[in-house]
Amino acid sequence: GLSSLRDSLSAEITDLNVDLDGLRDRVSSETKHAEDSRVRVAAELAELRAGFGSLRESVSSEVADAKVGLDTLRDSLSTEIADSKGGLSSLREGMFAEIADSKAGLSSLRDSLSAEITDLNVDLDGLRDRVSSETKHAEDSRVRVAAELAELRAGFGSLRESVSSEVADAKVGLDTLRDSLSTEIADSKAGLSS
Repeated sequence: GLSSLRDSLSAEITDLNVDLDGLRDRVSSETKHAEDSRVRVAAELAELRAGFGSLRESVSSEVADAKVGLDTLRDSLSTEIADSKGGLSSLREGMFAEIADSKAGLSSLRDSLSAEITDLNVDLDGLRDRVSSETKHAEDSRVRVAAELAELRAGFGSLRESVSSEVADAKVGLDTLRDSLSTEIADSKAGLSS
């Protein structure tokens, strides 16, 4: 009777060990999956940071080019005004005619300058729109990554609760088995004594 009981107990303990091994394998697999997801999210964040850095450099370069264009335009305007003054000084005869021509030239120059400034404003507006669009895209990506991280945390918390529940059930099963074994051993001893 004790030999049969020992064999039965050994079989049950073997089954419990198999169940615990399976549970450990499952926990290991879920942990690896969570780690892979964390690595992937980290890579996406690094890619987003790199893209935003590249965008910032591109914007800085375009703003610098726009400033250079304005400086060149200002230098050209200063040169033309200087030339106009020099021409007025050297042409005393026919002063009124030359002044009228100069006024006409200045008016044309003013119109040209206004047109160029308008074009620059249009370019700057387009650049602002582009920066706004890229910033919105980066924000959308950040929100999506945050949602994925929250989902991963929730899944890992659920897994931890499931594992804790299964371990608790296994402990209860072992306690029940131990109590049953103690009762059977006591009954066997009582039978042997009688």
